[in-house]
Amino acid sequence: EYRRQRQMCIRDRGMIALIAANKEQFRQAFLQIRPSVVMLDIMLGDEDVLPVIDFLVGEGCKCPVFFLSGSDQAVLRAVSERARANGLMIVGAFEKKGEGVTRLMQKVEKYILH
Repeated sequence: EYRRQRQMCIRDRGMIALIAANKEQFRQAFLQIRPSVVMLDIMLGDEDVLPVIDFLVGEGCKCPVFFLSGSDQAVLRAVSERARANGLMIVGAFEKKGEGVTRLMQKVEKYILH
């Protein structure tokens, strides 16, 4: 599964990764650990990511946020623009296919390790 691949990629770099299958799991994990970086699939399980964006805004999230999607770039741009307009620090939006994961991990490392 794609989420497990990302998790292993993150762990291989010495970071901790938690996976949330839905928005409630995400909320609980976020409140528990207050992450340094957030990576969100714009389709969180069968749910839309927009309530998660509202949650992050309500919690005053200041960490970098990355979006991932199997959808095209237009969908990623629209979600990113909405999140930015609400004050989130969106630092990347990547497709799940091709070089998207490699580019994502390079950017995540930049924000965490530097």
